[in-house]
Amino acid sequence: MTQNIKIREIQEMQAIVKEVISLRNVSVHYGDLPVLENVSLSIYMHDFLGIIGPNGGGKTTLLKVILGLVKPDSGKVSVFGGDPLQNRRYIGYVPQHRLFDPNFPISVRDVVLTGRARHALFRRYTNHDKKTARSALEMVGMLPLEDRQIGRLSGGQQQRVFIARALAAEPGVLLLDEPAAGIDTCVQAEFYELLGRLKQKMAIVMVSHDITAVSVYVSKIACLNQKLFYHDSKELLAEDLEAAYQCPVDVIAHGIPHRVLREH
Repeated sequence: MTQNIKIREIQEMQAIVKEVISLRNVSVHYGDLPVLENVSLSIYMHDFLGIIGPNGGGKTTLLKVILGLVKPDSGKVSVFGGDPLQNRRYIGYVPQHRLFDPNFPISVRDVVLTGRARHALFRRYTNHDKKTARSALEMVGMLPLEDRQIGRLSGGQQQRVFIARALAAEPGVLLLDEPAAGIDTCVQAEFYELLGRLKQKMAIVMVSHDITAVSVYVSKIACLNQKLFYHDSKELLAEDLEAAYQCPVDVIAHGIPHRVLREH
């Protein structure tokens, strides 16, 4: 019953607001250092948006603005038509750095259950919490390993578990910061195909340095280096990339794998 209520909430908000996430003229400074400059972005349900850009370009800060963890110096941010902090419960987040002791004796199942913590404050996990966690594990193909200690999994398996943890919150939007980091190249295609399936249920925003993978698997691409270069499509102009990376580039478009940065 609780799950059906949560799904109805998200569906009702989708019907009310055209964009699930909206940023309008957002700027962020850390002291005197500009991190985001006049960024505007619209994200819709079932979008799979890949955000690329150089180190220090503001990609992680952008995700934190959406989560309400960083307050903009100027501009407006809304999540499902409301305040990011109030509606953060509708966002699943997988950060770039996950600090945990690999020797700590916690099972895959219990890790995913912590994704229900916001629903289980000051109470025990309910049967619904456990059912939701198992459903999330099944969604990412990790249910057979639910009793395994998290530290005994491969990097790719651990990443699937942390995505399941985010999905256990029953989000309408999934934010991923460098999700393929630490995953063997041979299993990356399977991982990105999993994300492609998940976008049938939600919007996905993925920050990545893997430009080739982004060009193949996402449905829309943006480039961020303080300023956002975005055309609401999978195509970026050469001048956009050159402005962001500040070096000569080849055009990235149409999901064809190829080298983007020229020798420089």
